[in-house]
Amino acid sequence: MSDLELILSKLDRVKKCAKGYIAGCPAHEDKMPSLSVSTGKDGRVLLHCHAGCQTSDILSALGLEPKDLFLDNENKPKNEPLTTYDYRDANGKLLYQVCRFPNKRFVQRRSDGRGGWLYNLNGVQRVPYSLPAVIEAINAGEIIYIVEGEKDADRLAALGLTTTTNSGGAGKWTDNLSAHFKDANVVILPDNDKPGKDHAKVVAQSLDGVAASVKIPELAGLPEKGDVSDWLSAENTAEDLKGVLCTTPIYTPCTQTTQNSKISLRPWSEVLLDSVEEREWLLDGIMPKIGLALLVGWSKEGKSTLAIHLCRAVAEGLPFLGRDTQKMPAVYVNYEMPEDYRAELIAAANIPEGAFWLDRPEHVLSCETIRRIINETGSDCGLLVIDSFRGAFRPTGDAENSVGGAGVVCRDLQKLAAETGWLILLIHHKNRSGKFSGTGDFHAAADVILSWKRSNPAEPGSLEVEGRMAPVEPLAVKLTLQGAEFLGDAKEILAAEDMKRVLEVLTEEPIEAAKIGEVLEMRTGSARSYLSRLYQDGKIGRNGNGKRGDPYTYFVTTEQRQPATGGESVESVQTVKTGVVHNTQKLSFDECKQMIIDEFDATEIPGGAPF
Repeated sequence: MSDLELILSKLDRVKKCAKGYIAGCPAHEDKMPSLSVSTGKDGRVLLHCHAGCQTSDILSALGLEPKDLFLDNENKPKNEPLTTYDYRDANGKLLYQVCRFPNKRFVQRRSDGRGGWLYNLNGVQRVPYSLPAVIEAINAGEIIYIVEGEKDADRLAALGLTTTTNSGGAGKWTDNLSAHFKDANVVILPDNDKPGKDHAKVVAQSLDGVAASVKIPELAGLPEKGDVSDWLSAENTAEDLKGVLCTTPIYTPCTQTTQNSKISLRPWSEVLLDSVEEREWLLDGIMPKIGLALLVGWSKEGKSTLAIHLCRAVAEGLPFLGRDTQKMPAVYVNYEMPEDYRAELIAAANIPEGAFWLDRPEHVLSCETIRRIINETGSDCGLLVIDSFRGAFRPTGDAENSVGGAGVVCRDLQKLAAETGWLILLIHHKNRSGKFSGTGDFHAAADVILSWKRSNPAEPGSLEVEGRMAPVEPLAVKLTLQGAEFLGDAKEILAAEDMKRVLEVLTEEPIEAAKIGEVLEMRTGSARSYLSRLYQDGKIGRNGNGKRGDPYTYFVTTEQRQPATGGESVESVQTVKTGVVHNTQKLSFDECKQMIIDEFDATEIPGGAPF
């Protein structure tokens, strides 16, 4: 039984869908199936509950362990690869391998430094295949061929043609790879299908302005979904390929078109069946691995502290706010935090090796400088925090709200994130109205917006999540210099904290809801709601009829403030006479007393000792 079959056998209401399977989630009461089950390219079983359940909770409910999903190195492939392809840096040092297993399954791995392998590429710089040979050929003025897949690259290399590719297949080319082809003459040989042709166009556009020339020849007689190896197997030679190049025009983005410019409309039902790669997360279910994110909140409420704790977790690959992170470099670009607080905050907890700091690299931060900062890490994935938007980019006057201000910066950062494979997190201040400047532009560009609110440093704060992913309920977070602790659902926890505050200020003297709100710096409507709930629970008293001229006033009696017995509330009483158990959880002290008097036909002695 495969890993996927094992998981599916333990689930109920399993149905096949376009991306895999949908089933009932075992980690919560699931009236409508909300658990997506699919298989990643590396063979992992991917579980995602759209109601927000963690993978660990789902596995626990199924009686399974992470290794049953083939996660990371805890459950490496059970058999040896059929073939391995080495990816080396310019000096020939092995960076990582692509391993081919039966059924055309590919897995990437890196050395663990102890003679074993880690089956992930966290923190590893991606490079073109056969990079040392590519560099040598470029220096010699030879043509560089780019194909789709290592097998095709080796086939052409055996014919004496310097050939390379990128790991991961079509759609995985990045601008970081293009940087290695400066002044090269490049020929791209795509697979004969839509993904292959789209991939060739992406590569060509990325090489534009970097390579000396780019050509994308059409190989005559190539079957549908065929590749250059198929073309060579049809009795074509390297000389034939060079002949095709003589009649192939140089690629230019503004003129390159398909031979027939026919527009092909596709029905939605067909689009639905397209294979969509599972989203990768930097912070599971909240922050994507690649994109633009925003953390907003009032000044001096702890946004920077929260962001630094996030960097700490990402740099070590540790959970944050109860959710998994991917281990990768984290860079904090500081434009606001004073030196004394910065040192205190960093020293308050562990200092990870993969976390970096940079103070004000230039007066007005540019995208080119951000790119240089990212390149300095040598990693093609990571977290870059910019604190803050206003301090780094210096928008003035209406520029911060105009399309020419925040909008331009957002679009440039969004593009830069996609090109580098990093997540860029901007810290931004709310204004007096509770909004933040450039709201419309940020909502249009950002993949996720995190809104942080904490009225009192001694109390939990609320983190609201808004973005292009499954809904996430507001998180209650206890924030200190040492860390950020996830407490649970913010609405429930913060409401309980607020009701406790309301109860503490009430006395035997009746008081209106508006006055309570004023004392606690709380909205009158919120204070009125809490008071109503406390009254319904029998914890406070109320006068008035709630109408104009006779508003409700609230108070707490001595009996209500004092617990029933021994400092604890009475939840149940079993009478001696009848043996009946009475649930007194929602009864007042007087009601409990009267119940027992009635049960025993007793008479209360005025001034007598408490029973």
